[in-house]
Parts: sequence; structure tokens; C-alpha cells
Amino acid sequence: MCLVSMASAYEKPSPSQEYLAGETLKTIVTNFLDKQGVTSFPAIDINKKFPSCKKPLAIFPMFKSWSTVEVVCTDSAHAWKVLVRTRAHSHPSKSIDSATQENGTLAIIAAKSLTKGHVISEKDLQVMPVKKSIGNGLFKKKENLVGRRLKTNVSVGYPLKSRHLEPDWVIINGDEIEILQSGSTITVSARGKALQNGQKGEKIKVRNLSSNKNLVAWVINEKKVTINANNIEN
Repeated sequence: MCLVSMASAYEKPSPSQEYLAGETLKTIVTNFLDKQGVTSFPAIDINKKFPSCKKPLAIFPMFKSWSTVEVVCTDSAHAWKVLVRTRAHSHPSKSIDSATQENGTLAIIAAKSLTKGHVISEKDLQVMPVKKSIGNGLFKKKENLVGRRLKTNVSVGYPLKSRHLEPDWVIINGDEIEILQSGSTITVSARGKALQNGQKGEKIKVRNLSSNKNLVAWVINEKKVTINANNIEN
């Protein structure tokens, strides 16, 4: 099988030739991977034009992973190929098994590329499993993101974090708050004072007014913080 170089797929269109729209190619790759049990967000410019192919396109995983695929036109007269980054995620099972609980967590990701200043809607979001090592500031509930405004661009397939959002302060520096600490069988609370502004789920400095000690805690709502990060429901 003769394959032309990747660059050939990006040659400037000729008015006399038929081309495959980038949007169509993106749909083909997305649907193919969906049948493999993989949710993907192919990095294909929908305005790009690719050479037409009279035969069905073949799609192969690269480096033993669906994160990058090779799309191949096997038409011997007009063969071409192109590599596509897919930002692939395996479909989450209906019930999260112990392996998922141990190695990952569910989070809200961008279902499409979002731009600075965009007001988030539910259709912009998707719940997907991500690695725990991805860091703090993740959101687990769509309702905590809908209506919020972005202060940075967010690429498709990336988890949304509090740092991507315009500030929506739940607690203001100087507010009197309740500090919660949960043990295996009991939850203890103490009066406190916020030493920083904080959004829901964010880590801020607070002062325990009983012990007069400064602590680090995560914001639950406008009245409560917790020193146990696992108590946050974003």
C-alpha cells in the first residue's frame, strides 16, 4: 500500500478537486472510537480540507494507545495518511469499580474547546474519570460550573479547575466561619475566621479562634470550611 506523507493531507485545495471537510473527518474518528468504547476529542480543525477518499478510511492506534491515531486512505490512486491526537478517554462503567476508585476519580472536563470570557453551559461539560495525580481544584458536579465565566482558555478534554474561572468568592477575608474536622467516627467543629477570600472547593488560610492557631482548610460553603479535603463535594 502506497501512503503519501502527512503533509500531503494539508495541501492547499484546488477548486477542481473534491475534499473531505475537517468537521466530517472529526466525526468519523469520534464515531469510530466510540465503537471501541472510547470517548475522544480529536484535535482536527473543522475548517481544514483533506483530500477525498473513495474507500472507507482505516484508523489505527499509535504507540499501542488510542490517544493518537493514524487515519489512512487506502485508495491506491489517491492514498494519504494523517496522525490525529484524540485526547481519548475510556468510557466510565455504569458503576465505578474498586480499580477506578483506587487509581482515579471522576471530574468535569470540557466537552469542547472553551475561550476566555465564555459563560459555561451544561452542554460544554462532560463527566469523565481522570487520574488522581492531576491535582487539586477539580469539580465533580456540573451545577457548580454552569453559569460561571472563564478567565482562561480551556482545551477540549481537559478537566476544569477553579483556577480557570473568574472569582466567585463564597468566603471573604475576615468572615466568621465554622471549621470542621472529621475523624473516623466523629466530626468536631470550632469557631474560626477566614484569613483569605475563597471559592468553593479552594484551599485557604483560616484561624481557629479557640486555639488562636492558623490553619489551612477547604471551603465548603459561605459558612463552613474543613481541614479534611475529602469532605469537599465540587
